[in-house]
Amino acid sequence: MPAPDVTYQPGVDVHGRLVAPADIGGGSGFQLPHVLEFQLAVNPLEYQSRQELALLDRQIASLRPGDPRVPALQRKREAAARAAESAAPGFGNTALDLGVVRVDTRSGEVTIDGRPLGAAEREAALAACRGIR
Repeated sequence: MPAPDVTYQPGVDVHGRLVAPADIGGGSGFQLPHVLEFQLAVNPLEYQSRQELALLDRQIASLRPGDPRVPALQRKREAAARAAESAAPGFGNTALDLGVVRVDTRSGEVTIDGRPLGAAEREAALAACRGIR
């Protein structure tokens, strides 16, 4: 059984003197708003490259191990990945503005430029968000 002087006591230092809490002032007080809005932009060059690589990945995954088409598809994928890395030098920050996204965290409603997203649009937006680094 530890002695009382070695047990942690909040607000007291090792000598028994009162100390200020770590969150002096009670923290930041920041409250996340219930409605979030942000500009949605996608780099069309990167997006196209990711789409091409994903298609090749699906094609490779659909084949059985040992299928004679796998090596050729893997080489094609490697070439596409190299091309994506060196494509369009100087255009790395290219952005295509897709609109203003508004998310109501209470209702779960998501709109782009005031228009509710359909299932396909939601999937496209999720795919774009997954690509953010």
